[in-house]
Amino acid sequence: MSITVNTNMSSIIAQRSLYKATNKMNTALERLSTGLRINSAKDDSAGSAISTKLEYKMSSYDVAKDNAQMGQSMLDTANGTLSNINSMLQRMRDLSEQASNGTYGEDERKAMQAEINGLTEEIYRIKNTTEFNGKKILGEEEPSIKRISEAEAIAQGYTVVKTAKELYSAFHNADGTQKLNAKVMLFADIDLNELGDLDGNGSNWEAIGTENNYYTGAFDGNGFTIENLKINKPNDKFQGFFGRTSKVTIENVTLKNANIVGNQSTGILCGLISGVARNCKVTGNVQGSSCVGGLCGYNSGEIEDCIAISNVSNDRNNTGGLVGVNTKIIKNSCSNGTVDGQDGGGGLVGENQGAIENCKTTSFLKKGGCSFVRSNISTNVSYKDNEYNSNINGNIIITTIAVSDDEIKDNKNLIITLNQNQNNISVNTNLQVGIQSDDTSVISVDTG
Repeated sequence: MSITVNTNMSSIIAQRSLYKATNKMNTALERLSTGLRINSAKDDSAGSAISTKLEYKMSSYDVAKDNAQMGQSMLDTANGTLSNINSMLQRMRDLSEQASNGTYGEDERKAMQAEINGLTEEIYRIKNTTEFNGKKILGEEEPSIKRISEAEAIAQGYTVVKTAKELYSAFHNADGTQKLNAKVMLFADIDLNELGDLDGNGSNWEAIGTENNYYTGAFDGNGFTIENLKINKPNDKFQGFFGRTSKVTIENVTLKNANIVGNQSTGILCGLISGVARNCKVTGNVQGSSCVGGLCGYNSGEIEDCIAISNVSNDRNNTGGLVGVNTKIIKNSCSNGTVDGQDGGGGLVGENQGAIENCKTTSFLKKGGCSFVRSNISTNVSYKDNEYNSNINGNIIITTIAVSDDEIKDNKNLIITLNQNQNNISVNTNLQVGIQSDDTSVISVDTG
């Protein structure tokens, strides 16, 4: 049987020609519609590679341009904020110079100090709230402590406290007696006004630890604040949030807007501290008969990194802006406010029998006295790297006993900025203003 192959060669040639013509027409239409000579690698493989690389670079440059413009906007925001802060700082400087003039009285200087304090708070507020795209561009304040979790606090034996009632219960048994070895840690800000009047005299708190029963536990404020502490017991010794203590650790707490009235050994934080008081700040008013200080009345332990901004008044002697009587050591602490003692008082300490290192005071002495320490009754005292205001509103300042000019550095300004117990962190922002991955394409800006 023979095999026959039917082939239409003319048709095949025609189809092939039609296919080529169609492809060329499609290529021509593609070039016409895009305006590009190279639309794919098949048009020009080398040219396509070069073109693609250029396109990527051009796109990256567009993004880099946007990055630079965004960075410029951020810097404009920071510059405007810093201009406002600069104006406030200039006003503070003007007030400090004005207050150095001896023609002003107590009320005028208090008004100047009030404006200084208000400007300081506003500067910190602006600094901590200025944001750009959700980023704090002037830096944040790192807490002076690293807070632990509630579970960790409980594991360490602390009672966790979040309300005023919980705070009272943490220091008292069911029968009302005090838990003198309680370990307490705060996990929220607390307003003691929630407890109401506890004794019929306006007190919303009783000092933890009495003359004969010392508080021996531990208290950690955990960076939180207790507000509106009120004690009105003019006949009782050892008054304050804590009364008389022994081998305690009290730290990381702010007592704000306190009003304390007691007898001997009275202060906002503690009547008598025996142990350690660290990183504590108090503001408010305190009044007693002797051994009265803004932070504590009598210190027989270690006070470190503490601040007292308070008005202290005393009917007798041993009055200090920070401590009434110091027998051990005070370090890195400062006081500001008024001191009104019968013997004039001391800007920082009324009577010193121990060591004072790296401390500052600008307390106003209503009845004269000593700008730093009122008196020494011991030869075993030491002073190192302290600063104080040498001209207290025109009053005659009694020379601090046994302290030479080399031991205490004279500060003639009315205002000393108090240590905030906070550490500022830098705010590094990398602006990718080029398309490379090396330093030539990056501008680093620290607005902190």
